[in-house]
Amino acid sequence: MYADRGEDGSGGFEIEDAEQPGSAFIVAYVDDQAIGCGALRRHDPAAGEVKRMFVLPEYRGRGIAMTILAAIEQEAVRAGYRVMRLETGDRQPNAVRVYERAGYRRSAPYGVYVNWVGSLCFIKDLDTPS
Repeated sequence: MYADRGEDGSGGFEIEDAEQPGSAFIVAYVDDQAIGCGALRRHDPAAGEVKRMFVLPEYRGRGIAMTILAAIEQEAVRAGYRVMRLETGDRQPNAVRVYERAGYRRSAPYGVYVNWVGSLCFIKDLDTPS
């Protein structure tokens, strides 16, 4: 539990969220081993939200997170989203670097994250076909 948040760190994400229209769940594999994942969830009609980004520690620093994030963004464009949002914690400096390198910029807290201590929110405009 995050004592300062009163929740378990899932950000309210359930696997069923990735089964809804406008959503996706991306898994990275090496041979037959899942080594990383990330999800796209609908935030609102114009925005998708990145959820559950994770890469096994022994595979970090190899660009896998960026590849997963790019795949999530491609799915978001296909779904018609114009913006991506995400939340991470202030104790996740490596994640923050990944997101900033991918073009995400800090934003005001949104949704359930508005009053969460240690929450960092980001946003990115997507290049969508007109």
